[in-house]
Amino acid sequence: MKKLLYLKRDKGKMILFIEHMEHILKDTFKNYNTLHSYDEKHVIIKTQIKDLINVPLCNWEYNRPPDILRCNEISEYIQMYKKPFDYIIFITYNSRKSLYEVYDGIHRLTAIMNLYKKLNEENNVEFKKWLLNQYVFLNIRFNASDGEIVDIFKVINKSNPIPDLYIKDNNKLKRDIIENVTSEWTKKYKTHFSANKKPNKPNMNRDHFIEILDLAYDKHNISNYDFEYGSQSLEKVLHDANNFVFNNLPKKISDNSIEKCGKSGLYLFLYSIEEIISII
Repeated sequence: MKKLLYLKRDKGKMILFIEHMEHILKDTFKNYNTLHSYDEKHVIIKTQIKDLINVPLCNWEYNRPPDILRCNEISEYIQMYKKPFDYIIFITYNSRKSLYEVYDGIHRLTAIMNLYKKLNEENNVEFKKWLLNQYVFLNIRFNASDGEIVDIFKVINKSNPIPDLYIKDNNKLKRDIIENVTSEWTKKYKTHFSANKKPNKPNMNRDHFIEILDLAYDKHNISNYDFEYGSQSLEKVLHDANNFVFNNLPKKISDNSIEKCGKSGLYLFLYSIEEIISII
């Protein structure tokens, strides 16, 4: 009897967890289908956007913030071509926070959310109805450890390397300062930032810009300052480098590029990433 009771209790833990997982899914997604179950903590489901927009979601703690330029491009593509979604968003349920954390697919998810908001503002009922009825695939893990997610995250991003800032360095002050400067520059010099991985000069990919700031932060010991002064100091490094480029223009550069830089005042991106790193 004791042995039977022990076995029942041991199996009971697994059964209770499965029931708990299914309860969470049913409570979150009103209409969903489980497409595949890897084990009691990992499933792939299909659900509609109408359910997804009400899910408590946030960007995974160690994930980079979404690039708004890239999100806007995805939103425009969805609205222009009106094609079904054929991609998977990777999320993990964090029971301590009672929310889902997105560790891959944050750009696509943000694009969907932004498009939904835009359609509401425009009162575009017809396209909004189409959007809400579209299906999306979610790869969901339950209470995955940071170590597990980091390993998966690295594998997923092998074909699209992410800035080292989000892998090797989790210093909050550093991230806050770099993200603040990135936000300021992408707003101030909007026309110079591109979602393209290899944009033409004088444009820059945001992730490459973050890598430059990452190196500049360490090189100039920005960690010795507080957030406000650190942000100002990092921007000064960029402005000094920008002035250097202005006074040392590349020999082979088009008139259109010079004209664009003249209008914005930003000459820094006339140099290659390697050249910028050498002068910061």
